[in-house]
Amino acid sequence: MSQAQTIKILKTGVHRLLVLMVVLFFGFPLFIMVTNALKPEILVNQLPPIWFFKPTLEHFIEVFNRYPFAQYMLNSAIVSVSATVLGFVLGLPLAYTIARFAQRKLITLILGIRMIPFICLLIPWFIMTQELGMLDSYPPLILTHLVFTIPYASMILLGFFEDIPRELEEAARIDGCSQIGTFFRIILPLALPGMLAAGIIAFTYSWNNFLFALVLTGSKVKTLPVAAYGFLAMDHMDWGGLCAAATLITAPVIIFVFFAQRYLVRGLMAGALK
Repeated sequence: MSQAQTIKILKTGVHRLLVLMVVLFFGFPLFIMVTNALKPEILVNQLPPIWFFKPTLEHFIEVFNRYPFAQYMLNSAIVSVSATVLGFVLGLPLAYTIARFAQRKLITLILGIRMIPFICLLIPWFIMTQELGMLDSYPPLILTHLVFTIPYASMILLGFFEDIPRELEEAARIDGCSQIGTFFRIILPLALPGMLAAGIIAFTYSWNNFLFALVLTGSKVKTLPVAAYGFLAMDHMDWGGLCAAATLITAPVIIFVFFAQRYLVRGLMAGALK
């Protein structure tokens, strides 16, 4: 075996070892969460942990008996989908305007808004929502999520719009297509990978948002992360119920990303290569 082949084998082995370490680092907490959700209550707090046991669904049954979890899941879906769609409705024209008309000041404004700590906006937003009598309703919560859905939609798509040749738009205009028609028929189909990548990221952030939902919602519009918080108490920690609730919250996102991962990787890699 030559020295070059040996170095190549060592590089491959080190690369795979690093990948395995990263997977274990991020995957082990998920493994603990799922196993605790399936353990009988008496085994959840056992030290050292019990790895072999008969799975049970008692914690999942408790979650649905204790809370209207299906309604909370519907609330999370309505808020996340609405915030993502509305973020794209506003973010797409914004990104196109910056790319085509060199509105660099808008980029600074978007980045500045994205860098503001969300907790700084929480009290003013709560006061305004309370004064308008809109606490525990969908619109205020959806609007707060635009703080991160619009920047993701605009910043990710900005690179795609900048690399679409202007000649394509000019050719469409010569053929009689309007400015709006060119945007929808030419520009958006070419930017579809970036739209999918930005949509997945924005939806995930919105689905997992906890802070705004905790303050702005009550029993009617409560979302899944806030519902999981209800399993924490001062005198007792229901780890089995908490892990079951966390599993139910995480599962839709993992399934969604699993089936859409090729579009996510394609969109992010295309933007990076451009």
